[in-house]
Amino acid sequence: FALLLTGWFLALVLGRLLPARWRAGVELGVPAAWLGLWSATLKQPWTMPQVVYAAGFIAAGWCIWRRLARVDGRSSAAEALRLLLVGGAGVGIVLPYFTDLQLGGRDAGWYSSVFIDFLQQLRSGVFPVFLGQGDLSYNGSANLFRSAPLCLWIGGVWDWLTWQSLSPIAVRNLSLITAAVGAAFGAYFALIRLLRQEVPVSGQWERWGAALGAALYVLCPACAHALYAFELQMTFTALLALPWIFYGNLRVMQDRSGFGYVALAAGLALAWMAHPPLAIISVCCTLALQFGRFAFEPEAVPALWRAAVRGAVIFVLLSAYYFLSMTELAGVGGAGLPREGAWLLGLIATISSAILAFHGRRWRWLAGWLAGVLV
Repeated sequence: FALLLTGWFLALVLGRLLPARWRAGVELGVPAAWLGLWSATLKQPWTMPQVVYAAGFIAAGWCIWRRLARVDGRSSAAEALRLLLVGGAGVGIVLPYFTDLQLGGRDAGWYSSVFIDFLQQLRSGVFPVFLGQGDLSYNGSANLFRSAPLCLWIGGVWDWLTWQSLSPIAVRNLSLITAAVGAAFGAYFALIRLLRQEVPVSGQWERWGAALGAALYVLCPACAHALYAFELQMTFTALLALPWIFYGNLRVMQDRSGFGYVALAAGLALAWMAHPPLAIISVCCTLALQFGRFAFEPEAVPALWRAAVRGAVIFVLLSAYYFLSMTELAGVGGAGLPREGAWLLGLIATISSAILAFHGRRWRWLAGWLAGVLV
């Protein structure tokens, strides 16, 4: 991996030393040649389909890289270096997963069996896949297709893009690589957008700080510990959602445009699809932050309540697939999704009605508070 990353840095440096008309060829040709030389040193060099896939990914990566490496509409070598830093951090944390071999212990093997079951159904024409049919589906893994489907569906997309040519284990590993790289770049762009509200981010130091923060986010021991020590692959996939929940909450507090609710709704929907326990923690933290903001800044209520309602509608639409499929699962002890949803609505009604009642002494809202308490 260090050799491949060196090839990208070498292409960037050479492209800057040569005239502009040569840059595209150098930045495409040098990584491809570097990749070919690296493959030639292997005991088992890549097959022709693997070479075609590698060349296609290099071309697509180069197009995306050059489009993103722009600041104020102009190509920036420093921005390209920052993107390499962030992408290198995302790839580096999951470097052992660049293989089609099984990694990990018993829990990792269980996830592999779930992926095999999922892809077998998907390749047979079953869509959407709602229930497991494998050997372990009658011993706990039947509902994983509904309770945490994001990692599986990322693998399903990759399986379609690669013409079902990879093994289920390789598709599982590719899903985790996608989650790590997506989390790194998501954190970087979220931090850039947050900084833009405070200071001009055309300055290099602010952007380098955002790149370093994104790299630290995906490389922090807590994230690696979840994947490598406890083999919590669905939990690791939730890293995709957390930067946008963080961004949405802070963006709403920074201004009153209400745009942050869109990112917040998308992040919470992704969190529920990835890992419900983390989603519950995220929802509780979001409710505390948002209602707390309205309690300490009641003048923001008239400006933001419509945006908050729009964000709630977007969240309902994005997460409808998840929650509607979960309603078919039997509850335990009288619980279940409908009852738990009522509890959540009651909590929201209690907090919001109390804030509205004490904001401007609108005591009629105490009726909503009482209804929420009773629920």
